[in-house]
Amino acid sequence: MNDKLLKKGICKKYCGTLLLFWSVMICAVNMPTDLAAQKINNSTKQATLSIILSFLNHKDSAILTINKWGLNQEKLDTKIVSKINAGRINFLFPLEHASLINISLPNNGFINNNAKNSLDNTEFIICPGDKVQLVYNEGTIVFTGKNSATYNCQYQLASFEQKLWAKHNKPQVLERIDLKAEFNFRDSVLFKELEFLKPYQDKIPKIILARIRSDLFYSTEGYKYSILNLKRKKASDIGYDFNNGSKIGVNVYSSIYSSIIPPYVVEKFKNEYGLMQKKDFKLGQCFNYVNSQYSGDLKEQILTYLLLKNINSDSLTTYRNIALNTFKNDSLKNILFNQTDARVEGNPAYNFTLPGEDDKSHSLSDYKGKIVVLDFWFTGCGACTQLKPKLEMIEHEVRNSNVVFINISIDKDRDKWLNSIKSEDYTVGNSVKLYTGGLREANPVIKYYGVKGYPTIVLIGADGALLRNVVDPRLDNGKDMLALIKGQINKTAN
Repeated sequence: MNDKLLKKGICKKYCGTLLLFWSVMICAVNMPTDLAAQKINNSTKQATLSIILSFLNHKDSAILTINKWGLNQEKLDTKIVSKINAGRINFLFPLEHASLINISLPNNGFINNNAKNSLDNTEFIICPGDKVQLVYNEGTIVFTGKNSATYNCQYQLASFEQKLWAKHNKPQVLERIDLKAEFNFRDSVLFKELEFLKPYQDKIPKIILARIRSDLFYSTEGYKYSILNLKRKKASDIGYDFNNGSKIGVNVYSSIYSSIIPPYVVEKFKNEYGLMQKKDFKLGQCFNYVNSQYSGDLKEQILTYLLLKNINSDSLTTYRNIALNTFKNDSLKNILFNQTDARVEGNPAYNFTLPGEDDKSHSLSDYKGKIVVLDFWFTGCGACTQLKPKLEMIEHEVRNSNVVFINISIDKDRDKWLNSIKSEDYTVGNSVKLYTGGLREANPVIKYYGVKGYPTIVLIGADGALLRNVVDPRLDNGKDMLALIKGQINKTAN
């Protein structure tokens, strides 16, 4: 299986983190060509990168590498060489879609070696139409021009990562590596990386931010995979549950090696097929990809992970049924059935009881005969604030009908929750506002509906049965959700 995974190009490098098994990858690399000799088709989308470093020797050259990735092919690099002229280097090249690039500058005359190392070890996402300048300023590198915030973010992230890894003392002898400590460290790096990105949320395009975040998850799982690929330890040897108590990969399989593969494969699909090609992630496409590329228990484990991670998908029921009808592993089949059953259309809704802002208890049964919209959120959830205007629009459209909106917060602190309600940033004005009584995710209603991310929408019909999952209202301006609710209104009216 190892050779198969490697040949499919699953491993990669990100911001200086070298996966241990890169040495066995075979990369097809085009021969470097001088940019001046390239003919740029004016009808092709282009990108421009200029580098201004006055102290560089005009006889030197710089290399720009375009990394092209595909799910079913080896990594294919295109290298472009450009001569330095009066301290300036210009790269102009055709670019059909977002790609990863590396910039390699000559060693001569570079003032700050740390800045050069950060640059050499950083893969940048470049998009068609980008026009960016790289300038060396007071010991560091700064990008200016169109979409430059994206480049500054990635460069600063790479520098930040170097500092984190510089503090890490990993044993050089493979047998002495403590997997639990090593993986905990890698997870802590991921957490700090994600925190580092927060100030950039409103500064760079969302699709690029999503691509960077996906790359971080992908790199984290790849790092774990590379070590496990060599050590082949058993979970029982170290007593470490990599899925935080999940039955997948640890209780079902003794090998922690297999528990790393599912998130690795799914993040790879999002990373390379979806975001790099500017295609929206579709559960069905990823499901079919895994179905065609893997087999046996590994395939079923990846599909189980995929479905549980996308429990809010509007196509969950379809692909869940396919999995349940084709899985041969009874343990995985039971896990998938039990953990998704509460979100399947037609099944009875959970009759929860939660405290409200009026200090009274509210139960789902209080709204018997009504169409119910459950909205799960928490204070500080940026995506929840983006969903709120979409829900308000839908609520306005169906006002005075047989529909009730119930906002359920998982905030631990009641005063914090009440202040968020007053801010009107999260909840629909004309709605029932409840919270989980300080229990957060431990509350039975959160566990029952398998809420993994926020916001989460659950729709319940007037008959008390679950309705199908809908397309995230942020993606289609609420059209799918509104159509489903109106259909239910007409159904109950008849």
